[in-house]
Amino acid sequence: MRKIFVLIVLFLVSCAPKESFQQTFPIPIKDYFYSKSENQLVFTVEFEKAIPSTFVFEKLYFRGKTATNPELKFNQVQFKIDTKALVLDGDVSNEYGNQPPLEQNLPFNLTPAEAVLTYKINNQVQHYKFKKVVERANF
Repeated sequence: MRKIFVLIVLFLVSCAPKESFQQTFPIPIKDYFYSKSENQLVFTVEFEKAIPSTFVFEKLYFRGKTATNPELKFNQVQFKIDTKALVLDGDVSNEYGNQPPLEQNLPFNLTPAEAVLTYKINNQVQHYKFKKVVERANF
């Protein structure tokens, strides 16, 4: 009976979903970082070469939020994440327009210093995980 229990546990553990990330990015990455601007976090990835037209950047998961609609440049991609703060005031009328925070169910478990980029190459979805993301000052 004990052997059957052990086999069942091993089977269940092996069936658990595993996050699969690309170990290397197809274009060499020069640098990646985020910066803060008024009500946004701007996540930037700089590449050593130009971005091929076969790449389609879809989403970025960072700090519990999802960013879409990236801005592409020659060798750079930027994702903007809204971080509008709540207005707290003694006068309730000044708090008009505050929205309760929406809880997003992200498909990845990330620390605050990690981000995941979802992209397509030839209609095949890939995921790349950035580790040790640092903040840079806005220039």
